[in-house]
This record gives sequence, C-alpha cells and structure tokens, in this order.
Amino acid sequence: MDKTKNGLKGEVLRSCPKDYRRSAELSFNTKKGRIAVTAVGLAAAALCFAVGCIAVPVSELYNVSGIWHLMLRFLVIVVLTCAYLALFELLHSVVLKKLLGASTLRVNAACRSFWFTSSDWFSVKAYFTAALLPTAAMFLILLLAGIILPSSLFWIVYIIQIINLAIPAPYYCLACGLLKKKPKAALIRDEKDAIGIWTA
Repeated sequence: MDKTKNGLKGEVLRSCPKDYRRSAELSFNTKKGRIAVTAVGLAAAALCFAVGCIAVPVSELYNVSGIWHLMLRFLVIVVLTCAYLALFELLHSVVLKKLLGASTLRVNAACRSFWFTSSDWFSVKAYFTAALLPTAAMFLILLLAGIILPSSLFWIVYIIQIINLAIPAPYYCLACGLLKKKPKAALIRDEKDAIGIWTA
C-alpha cells in the first residue's frame, strides 16, 4: 500500500490495496447517473434561489435603466462565472497538493476552461475534503461579498453562489450512497466518466 508522504493522515493512496475490489460507481454515462446528478444539482439550485428571493427580491436583477445596462449586467455575470470556475479549480488543486499530498492532473477543455483531477485512491474523509473544501471556501467569500455589496448588486454575486452550491451535486449523490451502505472502509477514485468506490 503506497501512501502519499504528506497526505491527510495517510488517507491518500498511490495504488489500490490488493485486498480491495471495485464495489460500486456513480457513472455519468448512464441515464440513471445523469438523472441523479442533474436532479440533485437542480434541487440545490432551486433551494438556493428560494433563499435568495427571501433575502432580496429577484426583480433587483432587472432593476436597471435601459436594455444596455441589463446586457452589461449579464455580461458581468458571465465574466464573474468564468473567474469563479478558474478560482474554484485552483483552490481544488491547492487542496489536493498541499493539504492531501495527492497527485494532480490538469484537464484542459474548450474555451480555455480546465479542471484538476487525481488518479489516486482517497479515503472517504480525504475525498470529501478535496471535493467540498473549495466549495466551502468560495461560499464564505461570496457570502461576505453579498453582505457587503448593496442590494442592487446582490443577485450578480448570488447567481455565482447558486452555481457554487449546485456544482458539487455528484458528491452529494455519492455521499448519500456511502451513508446508505455504511462501508467500514472504502476508497474512492475519480475516473474519466465515473466516481468509483473500492471496498475490502
């Protein structure tokens, strides 16, 4: 069992132990997997939207003088979304490398977008630390921005917050599956189109 030297209590492994076998997966290629991930993501987004409407009416988003100001506002949202996604992945990379000591791989996509992944095997604790810590950090940053900024700009920031909380949908699904099965010891690994679970 090859452990990373600086991992979170040795809970990140370079190779899978011989007595572990693949027992389950959350696949993004199957119809059932896509439906589950989409449903959880939409539910999280809808809940966040409802909370936002309670804080500040969504009409504030359109409360501008003229179509050009409205288009400019939506352009700002698009730019901030791109900046958020880049910052989120950079935070993800820092958590993987510095906190967990895991190997990382940058995957480049269209329009200069990218994300970081790892081929290592993670304990449940280490995996969800890597998956959800960047979301928690961005949540606090966006929450602070939403409190400081005037209500007229609230929804510009809050739309990014909705995206931030809806993105971890696959991890919510995986967490539910793990809690349901309650494995004594499990290892989790990100794959190309799935999240695999290995148990002894």
